Amino acid sequence: MIIRSLAFVLIVASSFAIVTGQVPDAPKTDTDKTAKPSTAAGTKKLRDVPFPAGVDLKFIIIELARELDLNVLFDPDSFRSPRKTDIELKNVTAAAALDYVLLQEKLFFEEVGPKTILVATQVRQPGSIPQIGVGVTLLFGQLPQYYRVDSGLLINSVRDNSPASLAELKVGDVIAEIDGVPVRGGINFIRAINDKEDGNITLTVVRDHKRTTISLTAQKGVGSIL
Repeated sequence: MIIRSLAFVLIVASSFAIVTGQVPDAPKTDTDKTAKPSTAAGTKKLRDVPFPAGVDLKFIIIELARELDLNVLFDPDSFRSPRKTDIELKNVTAAAALDYVLLQEKLFFEEVGPKTILVATQVRQPGSIPQIGVGVTLLFGQLPQYYRVDSGLLINSVRDNSPASLAELKVGDVIAEIDGVPVRGGINFIRAINDKEDGNITLTVVRDHKRTTISLTAQKGVGSIL
């Protein structure tokens, strides 16, 4: 998908030392924030992400995305000035760390091409989960409290004859869990689907403030446009 109103800048990172010349801060043993690793996607490699003194926001996003084999485009209107972020995580996957950074900095991502995401401070176009055929919006601000969840993806569109449609998912539903694992961002959600060999997944969905479980079979190898 091409968003004509944006002038994308593709940034490719090589290594921490080459790009920034900085040395990562040593982690603190008693003040570290620990993000619970996902049990569905990206659990093969855990790492610490210790930057309590701050790290360039673009750099950390690029580095984490690179581990997930993703290219990153930054919305120039959202990144007019350099930004730093404080992040201090232990024993997390790259996907979990990336979702954490995006949530902390109130950023959103959207797939705009094969293995390519756009990162912006506001949603330019609805995000999508093409494997099940829904458009989604990441819950932020007071929305999780309103829907009585810690985190999740709000469905804003359902494609006809898609796995979501056949499973009777509806606009306004909130996807709170996939296979019992909390949904904390679109990246982890998509990777959790792709990691299932048969594509069979079980979603915990909040509808009218009530939780229900829905099973469906996701489609693999589909495009990112609904």
